[in-house]
Amino acid sequence: MTQIIGDKELQAKLRRISDLSFLRPHIEGAVNHITSKLDNTSYPSSTDANSPANRRWYERGWGSRYRRKDGSLGGQQTSERLGISWKGKATSDTRGIIGTDASYAKWVQGPQQSAIMKKIGWKTTDTVVDEESEKVLKSIQKAVDNELRK
Repeated sequence: MTQIIGDKELQAKLRRISDLSFLRPHIEGAVNHITSKLDNTSYPSSTDANSPANRRWYERGWGSRYRRKDGSLGGQQTSERLGISWKGKATSDTRGIIGTDASYAKWVQGPQQSAIMKKIGWKTTDTVVDEESEKVLKSIQKAVDNELRK
């Protein structure tokens, strides 16, 4: 009969990590980390389109603005505040979801990003996830390693 030394300890560790609930706080942390990278800190620099020196401009956090002939301001408060609208949550012990209700997000930071938004410097959600995945995965791997050491 072959005996593996440490077999019982290994089996105990494998049983312990088969319950992945210990990962949930780390998945929540990963979701929060990615969400923070999508918020206002990811706004690219303003362009001429954001300048009130123009007769018409887009004011971030407010919407379209224009200057009337008498010098007063008009416009529509249409901004859905994309940066701070990103939310996320862990949907299971191993998955999370990140999203926004901003109607125009898909053209600014989403899969249908317009060429002008890319040129301005907006990062897509996929780009942010790619840039942050190594850090997030290291954190999750550390959690697994710590659980195995118990």
